[in-house]
Amino acid sequence: MDLNIELKDLSLNLELKPLEVVELNLSLDETKSLTGRSESEEEKRIKKYVRDNSNSTFSFSRMNFNCEYEYYLTYQKNNRGKDNIYSIMGSLCHDINEKYYHSQISKEDALKEFIEKFDNIGIYGVEFPSEKAGKNYRECLTQYYTNIERPKNLFVTREENNQDLVEANLKTEEFLWKIFEFGKSNIKIGTYGYADLIHYETRLIDGKEELFYIIGDFKTSSKNDYLGKKQNEKGRQLVIYAEMLNNIISGGDLFKQTPNIELYWNMLKYCNLTINYKVDKLKYLNELKLSDLKSLMPKYNSEFTGKLKKDFVAELMNYDIETESKTIYNEGIERNTIAERLKKIFGNNIGNYENSLDLNDLPEHIKNSIKVEDYRITYDYDNTTRLDLYKWMLEQYYKINEMIDMDKFEPTKLGEWYCLNLCGHKHNCQSYKDYKKKLDEETVNAINAIKMEL
Repeated sequence: MDLNIELKDLSLNLELKPLEVVELNLSLDETKSLTGRSESEEEKRIKKYVRDNSNSTFSFSRMNFNCEYEYYLTYQKNNRGKDNIYSIMGSLCHDINEKYYHSQISKEDALKEFIEKFDNIGIYGVEFPSEKAGKNYRECLTQYYTNIERPKNLFVTREENNQDLVEANLKTEEFLWKIFEFGKSNIKIGTYGYADLIHYETRLIDGKEELFYIIGDFKTSSKNDYLGKKQNEKGRQLVIYAEMLNNIISGGDLFKQTPNIELYWNMLKYCNLTINYKVDKLKYLNELKLSDLKSLMPKYNSEFTGKLKKDFVAELMNYDIETESKTIYNEGIERNTIAERLKKIFGNNIGNYENSLDLNDLPEHIKNSIKVEDYRITYDYDNTTRLDLYKWMLEQYYKINEMIDMDKFEPTKLGEWYCLNLCGHKHNCQSYKDYKKKLDEETVNAINAIKMEL
């Protein structure tokens, strides 16, 4: 297995020239719904072309399998398993965002739809790992949808009547594809998928206009999975989208300059909160030394004769004193913590916000002092991340092919978070059942031991 490859060894469909064969159109297509999406004839034609001209065709999720036994059941036994609470809610939220971004529903409708779907999630036979996790999820996403805004620098793709196509720079659920070629190995891996959000904008760089493509991915899960050591694993999906978009833009031309492509995850449960405020006057005066208060007093009352610090503070409270301005920047905070953070600065009077979660219900002086923005985690698209993707894809290709001849599979994530909460095959996995039984017995024994000591 030769994984010692460099980008110069890779081919981008030089022989196939896909644009000439398929007549791919990058223009905006009719809005697709994430839940119940129907394939266009163009998509069917492209998918067949990719399959016919590749050694293997994989989606990112198929290559990025978490457990060998799960892969075996899903792709070799064609048992798709059960969806989990996070995948279902994630798909529902994607669908709401897509409709809202295309002006098919209002902000109020987006919030109503989220609450209705969340409160009736039980019909899918799934539940959150704990009541606390479900409560936190609902609160954070309710705050998000109460205040959702279409990005200021994006246009919607259709007029309100959803008939006339307009000039636009926003696409949602955009179909992308590519055949990845590995020159030394003579292996072709086809892949296709749907990007949550693509928009483009022209920027002035060194006096020249340059076109930038921005690929965004909506996430309703924990931000911790997209930071630190796990970021590369998650980032490969964005890089695949970028490579597929690059393939379409360049027409498969290896020597065409790579376009400016930026990548990010929009973490819907989180936000950035900036608070600009004046330090409370009483607090400010109490923190000053007596000597400072004596120096300050003549500006307001030159005849004051008090001696104690409390006398100076009481007198100065009668005047309009300019206090210190401060700025607090909270990055990536959970949206359901906004109210408590505001109370620490402005006191308990934050209007009806605590009940409505609508930022417009804050008192005017607070509303004018804060800024709430979506929390985005960016990921680099450069030769380092591209090479990482290609090496990983080739490694996964060999691993999957080796698994075809295996007749025994063991769970490879037993006891981990994914196994316990996300795997769709727990009900079919004897190893999981044995593990869970042992875990339950240990828990009961531990509880009984504590009772014996009391």
